Amino acid sequence: MSSRILVNLATHPVESVRAARRVVGLATVVLLAITAAHAAMFAWVNWESADDSAVAAPTIAPEQIADWRSEVDRLAEVADIQRARAAAAAVQVGNDLVGWRTIPWRSILSDLEEVLPRRVRFEVVAPSLAPGGGIEVQMTAAANDTGPLQDLMLALEAHPAFDEVWPQREDSGVDQFTRLTLRARYVPQEPTP
Repeated sequence: MSSRILVNLATHPVESVRAARRVVGLATVVLLAITAAHAAMFAWVNWESADDSAVAAPTIAPEQIADWRSEVDRLAEVADIQRARAAAAAVQVGNDLVGWRTIPWRSILSDLEEVLPRRVRFEVVAPSLAPGGGIEVQMTAAANDTGPLQDLMLALEAHPAFDEVWPQREDSGVDQFTRLTLRARYVPQEPTP
């Protein structure tokens, strides 16, 4: 909280009030003059540096532009867009195959076998490399009712190799089976020596 000193000008002599007003007015004029001088000096410096830094842009002859255009047209005629797309697709397939080879299939299936309750079967197990790194496993399990599927969820959450288990969808099929689709992040356990 700031404190203000109130000045009642009626209690001071008129001459001292006029003198104080003249001092304040003179200080205001001096500050305005200094500010105007600074602004003028700043404008002058910027105007001079703008003249010195101006560089003429090189002009390109129309013949040069025509030569470049014909070269681009010639390269476009030679380029085979279908072949480039096929090569890109082949690179993608190769990257997917390399990714699939780096997935620890044996340990994933072994850990899933540990948590699989009785009366539940896996219909789909699809591991993939997660965009941010790591492995995500999407799986679909089927059982006669939802109880064993809930047991599977709890067993996955309790297992140290599975982290962040998310249920995706639960369906009741016409074949009397209930299917649970879920996704889990898989963290392979370090082999103990």
